[in-house]
Amino acid sequence: MSWMEFGAAVRAYDHSERIYWERHRVLFKRLIEPHIAKGAHVSPKDMIRLPWDGPIERMSIEEVQADIERKMKAWQASQRF
Repeated sequence: MSWMEFGAAVRAYDHSERIYWERHRVLFKRLIEPHIAKGAHVSPKDMIRLPWDGPIERMSIEEVQADIERKMKAWQASQRF
């Protein structure tokens, strides 16, 4: 196998891996859709971030704490029967 053939094989493998992960990301969105509030628009990229989607936005400590509190309140509200 020449270096050109090897490079082509590596690119083909990378492409097949991307297709695999994209397929699973869309499948996950379809599976979770019935459990998302009506009218909420969530794209597959919002649910699962992949390396080729670009850099991940970092949250500040205050944003993380506010997000945790919001999620805890939502969880506690869901536990009331």
